[in-house]
Amino acid sequence: MIRWARLAEGTGHDAARALSHRLLESALPGENGAFPELKPLSHTPEGRPFLPGRPGVHISLTHCEGLAACAVAVTPVGIDAERLRTHSPYAARHAMGNAELDAIRNARDPDIEFFRRWTLKESCLKAMGTGLGYPLKELGFFISGGKAVCISRPEYGFWVYDLDGFVLALCVKRH
Repeated sequence: MIRWARLAEGTGHDAARALSHRLLESALPGENGAFPELKPLSHTPEGRPFLPGRPGVHISLTHCEGLAACAVAVTPVGIDAERLRTHSPYAARHAMGNAELDAIRNARDPDIEFFRRWTLKESCLKAMGTGLGYPLKELGFFISGGKAVCISRPEYGFWVYDLDGFVLALCVKRH
């Protein structure tokens, strides 16, 4: 399950982070349908959040200027969002393989194409629990109709959403 919400223009980082936590609370019904108040989340040494005492529930949070989101699943999950802006050619060369660089260069809108791929990579890293130390070029994506495939990670399913000024990507480990 994913939940996302927009924030007012100019809303700060702390408000976006708080909203991602409120979205998570609303996605986790407790006993009798009541929504539990989240205790402070715990984090793995790599920074991946988890819910103490709920080992069968996997979560991921993301926020950027103007958008907050969360994902909840019964298998490892990752979610990432970015506000659309002009992408950095340096970041593209650092994170993308040759086929992805070609796809970005040849896209109708290279900025959207870059952020689709960037959010897919970050969502995958979150689902794997590795952090940004993982070699990003090893995660090459083919994207078609909102679905994406990563040849090096067939054990994961991927979706990418264009949300009027934002890109949101979801990665879920298959059963």
